Amino acid sequence: MRDSARPLNYSHEYQLVFLETADYSTNQFALKTGKIIGGNAVDGERLIVQSNVRNPTTLHEARFTKDVWHNYAITLNFDEK
Repeated sequence: MRDSARPLNYSHEYQLVFLETADYSTNQFALKTGKIIGGNAVDGERLIVQSNVRNPTTLHEARFTKDVWHNYAITLNFDEK
């Protein structure tokens, strides 16, 4: 949830949650907000779930609303090749 008392600087990229690969070379996914590095300029007050950072794809995008909890659940299949 966004903290009105401590606002973020949306000219920066924030990785709120990410899951690294076992060799630490990339992320399986990342939940981000702010100005996404290497991406187009976006409205900073958005939550963006991206796939692997080597070839990022936006999987989900939503407004980062003040005073609202935002919950995500992501299912990963590590056995599928």
